[in-house]
Amino acid sequence: MPAPTLIVEDGTGVANANSYVSLDYANAYHDAVLYKTAWTENASPEEKTRALIGAARMIDASFKFKGFKTNDVQTMEWPRIYAENTESTGVRYWFGSGFSGGAYWNSNTIPERLKKAQAELAGELLKKDRTAEWDALGVSSVSLGQGAVSVDFTGDAETIGAQPFTPTVLDYLSTLGYSRAGSAQAEVRRG
Repeated sequence: MPAPTLIVEDGTGVANANSYVSLDYANAYHDAVLYKTAWTENASPEEKTRALIGAARMIDASFKFKGFKTNDVQTMEWPRIYAENTESTGVRYWFGSGFSGGAYWNSNTIPERLKKAQAELAGELLKKDRTAEWDALGVSSVSLGQGAVSVDFTGDAETIGAQPFTPTVLDYLSTLGYSRAGSAQAEVRRG
């Protein structure tokens, strides 16, 4: 099966784009990474292309980004309008509960953080199938005794804590939006 064609979103809202970065960008990114063997030595250009497309799909499907798509024909989640850029040094306005507004990503820009996240995740996809279903930490039992709470979780050492995104990818994406999956937090109520 021939490799799919990498069609890079250039910030104009490309109708058939499937990547935020080119293969050259991803190669340069991985050239600067310490643990890069899976990308630089073990993967063919076709495998890298598939990994980049898969990484872009995972990111777009799993994150709710700030702002709105710039047009109805673009296939990717970026570029966006009214996407607040919290890293900008632009003018900020005070709205009752905190600083907001005034600093947005350009509507024809793909943030560098998003590009790095895709390149990083593509490299991770070459190391391990991060798209396979993983056991979320399900609670199997809770017990109380002598003032202590004991919680046992389902899953084994291989699956506990396994997630599709590495902490590095999540850090890159953290200021652009939030994960649709939410977090592994529980509400505690006292009676």
